[in-house]
Amino acid sequence: MSDTSIDDNKWESKKADLEEWFSVNPDQSDLAVMVRSMFGLGDANPKTRQRYWNSIVGVFTDVDNSPIGQGRKSLMDIATKSDFDRYLTDIFYENALLVYPLIRATVRTHGKSGGVFYYEMDDSAVAYATDATAKERLFLNSAFNASAKGDVSKKYHWDGSYDDEGYPVVSRIDGGSED
Repeated sequence: MSDTSIDDNKWESKKADLEEWFSVNPDQSDLAVMVRSMFGLGDANPKTRQRYWNSIVGVFTDVDNSPIGQGRKSLMDIATKSDFDRYLTDIFYENALLVYPLIRATVRTHGKSGGVFYYEMDDSAVAYATDATAKERLFLNSAFNASAKGDVSKKYHWDGSYDDEGYPVVSRIDGGSED
């Protein structure tokens, strides 16, 4: 049998991250039971932890605000990332259902520089909402990272907080605020 172990520190870190995610996502209690069982099996047999971790990753495949991301690890803690993912889901639907119908006749894929009108595309509202949400994600991730790193060379900072209406509170480095 090959060694598919994960060292204790990394294993415990993964466990703590997911417990934090479950604490801010209580509606996922069914997943929590499965994941805790797999962690228990990995605790009992450390040499096969990677197999159990792969199963845990599979559990989160179709979860909208999954705590298991692709690529680089976010600087956001699990609770902030979970709130951020929910915000982006809300923004997607807001863009598709509320904003797009108001601007569909004039909005293009590349603005004034050209491109096609979104209304000429299949699933035009979804295409617009996907692009707009991606831009929002990029902007807020950049602002969050600048804030987390204390990077004063970046114009916008966001600490992960939201105003009373649920919108991110983004600050300009000069002390101004843009909601």
